[in-house]
Amino acid sequence: NDPPRWSRRLLALAIVSTLVGAGTLLYIRQGAHTITVNAALERYRAGTTTTAPAPSSSAANQTADTTAAARPGSSPTPGAARPGSQPASGASASAAGATGASTAGSPADGVYVYATQGYEETNALGGARHDYPAQSTVTVQRSGCGWTERWQPLQERWDTWSFCNIAAGQHGKHFATYHEFFQKSQQQDYDCPANAIWRPTNPQPGSKGHAACTGSSGTTDVTATMVGFEDVPVAGKAVRALHVRFDLVLSGSNRGTGAQDRWLEAKTGLLLKMTEDLSSQSTTPFGDVHYEEHLKLSLTSDQPQR
Repeated sequence: NDPPRWSRRLLALAIVSTLVGAGTLLYIRQGAHTITVNAALERYRAGTTTTAPAPSSSAANQTADTTAAARPGSSPTPGAARPGSQPASGASASAAGATGASTAGSPADGVYVYATQGYEETNALGGARHDYPAQSTVTVQRSGCGWTERWQPLQERWDTWSFCNIAAGQHGKHFATYHEFFQKSQQQDYDCPANAIWRPTNPQPGSKGHAACTGSSGTTDVTATMVGFEDVPVAGKAVRALHVRFDLVLSGSNRGTGAQDRWLEAKTGLLLKMTEDLSSQSTTPFGDVHYEEHLKLSLTSDQPQR
């Protein structure tokens, strides 16, 4: 006795629905994609560090912060510059920008490789974790009044920082952060005021500075403490560094605290080592979720690849 034709059709529809649902779940939960050193170098040579992927879902489903998410070949992230572009002024700075040599108080252009430990994770949709690769890169490029650094361990995760050299020291002008979980992307940009001096011209151990960096998603209050000068091992040699600790308080769509320690080469400000621990509650396309990041970077060579 064969089942009625309508019964067979209902069974077929149920099977199809189950398969589609399973396929959708697998799609949104697919893992992160590592950005290799070679990939970072190719993008640097191609003239762009704007490598965030195109959002994988429609713009209608993105948060307001994702509308500016960068795509390969699109306009650079604020503060980014193409290799060989010229600073706003200064003949020596222009020559350095063209050759990749460091200007006074600035690191040389190129791709720097860091031994990397750490991960990011969220409790959204039952939880997800992105482990960072054993190596990641920071790309340095001339930009306007100074330079831009871009750290990108994964296609789904990157940060950029834009710095200016002014009389008071290294001014942290702008930073942006990008995350993607479950095919949903979120980019947040922050502008910092003129008193955001992260490496003073004459740093005094124990001195502190404070600045509030703001963006459409909220505010990050930063307290920078000049811990002191230390020697950091890089490729078998000791490099003199200024150790700066940043204590962060986030408010707005991100609410939480973080601590970031940076060891900056004393003369150029090149990032030699960094540790970070961040814990926050974030407003995302999935609602309010918990986010954590734990990270350690150690420079493997102070000679950039180009």
